[in-house]
Amino acid sequence: MSLQYFALRLRQLREQAELSQEALARKADLSTGTVVKLERASKPKDPSWTTVLALAKALGVSLTEFAEPPTTPTPSKPSKPKRKKGGQS
Repeated sequence: MSLQYFALRLRQLREQAELSQEALARKADLSTGTVVKLERASKPKDPSWTTVLALAKALGVSLTEFAEPPTTPTPSKPSKPKRKKGGQS
């Protein structure tokens, strides 16, 4: 499983549990920064076993939930608004 796959699944499970990143971090006894980095797949290595166990417990899911494929894609970044023709409005 790639970090990107784990990141998408973690975000999906968190949203299904209706938790913010901050709330999940508190419940899992992790820093908010750790949850943010895991969801962005920006950590340079896989999460530790202890971290995955803490996340599963905080989310109220079994570990096998992380092995399920994400069912919803992560929304893309919003695009910049297009400039109106003719200068200022």
